[in-house]
Amino acid sequence: MIRTTSGELATPADGSILPHEHIHTDLLPLSEGGDRKVSADVIHDAVLPKLVRAKAAGASVLMECTPPYVGQNVEAVHSACQAAGLAAVVPTGLYKEAFQPPWALDASVSDLADWMTRHLVDGMDGTDRRAGFIKLAVTDEGVTPQEDKVLEAGVRASMATGAPIACHSPVGANALHQIDMIEDLGGDPSRYIQVHAHAESNFDTHLEILRRGAWIEYDGIGGGEPDSFFIDLTRKVFDAGFGGRILLSQDVCGYLVDREPHTDDRQFAYLIETFAPSLTKYGFGAKEIDGLIRLNPADAFSIRSGAP
Repeated sequence: MIRTTSGELATPADGSILPHEHIHTDLLPLSEGGDRKVSADVIHDAVLPKLVRAKAAGASVLMECTPPYVGQNVEAVHSACQAAGLAAVVPTGLYKEAFQPPWALDASVSDLADWMTRHLVDGMDGTDRRAGFIKLAVTDEGVTPQEDKVLEAGVRASMATGAPIACHSPVGANALHQIDMIEDLGGDPSRYIQVHAHAESNFDTHLEILRRGAWIEYDGIGGGEPDSFFIDLTRKVFDAGFGGRILLSQDVCGYLVDREPHTDDRQFAYLIETFAPSLTKYGFGAKEIDGLIRLNPADAFSIRSGAP
């Protein structure tokens, strides 16, 4: 089951799950004044109609994938989703090295693991809103030693709490490097999700990551590439026998503090309203589609039994 900001555990029976979206984010580096937050009222005005539409389309859970220090706004995200009738899930973790605060750069692996674990077990930002997963990111040009340190901490926190790790890693070689590390640390690759996997041009790399036991996420649906691009990738994954280990989402950004205009003109409902029905035209059955938009993300983001 998935741990939401309300403290309840969402189940697959609740409805469709959007595994990679953003309600509020600020991608200005901390050194340039980033991690700004706007008020809940501003977020409601910008995002609530889109969330209501997603709920009406059949969504039940939205994974808000903004980690700390890049504009994470836990209470405002919880409030907006609650107003729309959606369950929200937020992460602990850290983004790329260039977006990490000085204390994290200086911290030990143990200190970082304890910090993440507290977010998963006790709460975030002085509240009882608990994180439901760990969100990390690596530099496209190559994983840095600092990012390796953060991954090691994330693996320790994952093993202690049962939480999955979702990592911004569009370059497949970086994802494979992280899977190697997870295995060396005694972790479980099935708790690792490669975010933005569709950006890796070599499909053989997608398959290698899947064979290693990890998840891949195609999460740019409704964005720059046509739907046929994502449908073709998804069909290849199914044909290779890995249809139960793929996630689909959109990476819609509801309110971007660092952008003008601040709002993303795309809809959170697009995956359910438009993309999923299109899959039937390409030979996907109802059970396969249900797996893609409901069962798979429920499995990938579950808090494994025995966790606090």
